[in-house]
Amino acid sequence: MEWKPIVPKYKSKEAKYYRRKLAAKAENREFKEDPPLKNIEDALSKGVNMAKEAGGKAEIGLKKVGNYLSGKLQMSGEKVRGVFGKKQTGGVVEEVKEEQRI
Repeated sequence: MEWKPIVPKYKSKEAKYYRRKLAAKAENREFKEDPPLKNIEDALSKGVNMAKEAGGKAEIGLKKVGNYLSGKLQMSGEKVRGVFGKKQTGGVVEEVKEEQRI
């Protein structure tokens, strides 16, 4: 950033970030904003970390749903058809004739 003229430097996202950070500090406010990314490696690293976090949350949610449904099915003891009671063969959806006990 050293190569830029002074006006663009002070209008940059980095300068705006540090102004907000200093203003929060001067006003004794909490400042939780992440600093601007410095380069493409930082951006990629942040994206990977966010994807891992989202994947972990999704996995936990899917396990909860699976456990809930499994419990409901075990409690009911009802016969359950395949997914939505239909199967797909050769691009044509057909009714499932056989019932399965889960």
